[in-house]
Amino acid sequence: METDSITFSNPSLYRPDTLSIPKLIFQCTSDRNFIVDKTTPGWTYKIFTHVQQRKFIRKIFPKKLALYDKYKYFQQKTDLFVYLFLYTHGGVYISENYKLNKSLEFILANSSTSDIFFVLDKDRYVNTDFIISKPFCNFWLDVVDELEKRKDLNYYTRQEEINKKTGKYILSKYL
Repeated sequence: METDSITFSNPSLYRPDTLSIPKLIFQCTSDRNFIVDKTTPGWTYKIFTHVQQRKFIRKIFPKKLALYDKYKYFQQKTDLFVYLFLYTHGGVYISENYKLNKSLEFILANSSTSDIFFVLDKDRYVNTDFIISKPFCNFWLDVVDELEKRKDLNYYTRQEEINKKTGKYILSKYL
């Protein structure tokens, strides 16, 4: 099944720059048992566990550590980490359960030159399982500010808690 994709770049709000997408693919897992499919030669692969995510935030964004620790679900913690890591490093985030149906080279060659690339899910929300970004896109700082505003809201279901506090509804709000 083909999914829609969108690119996002707003020069008046987010600093466009000449940096390209770093050849860095990263994934997050609750343990080290997940193995990345390294079928894209020339790219660097990184896997981050919950412990490594927390260390990154504590070191680079210490003021966001309380927000990270407040989240109940691993997915929420991962969402915050992904947004902060994309801001500082850029690259390609692929969740451990997402499968690409085209190569990264194909996706990058056939998308407009933009700071951020998203895929939309079947409901036309941003799919947080696959994101491509240049580093230092202020979009990610705006998203994290929004996460901070929503941290104390309560929702009825686990999925609603994830989607509305850190997930696809947050990213979709800015498009």
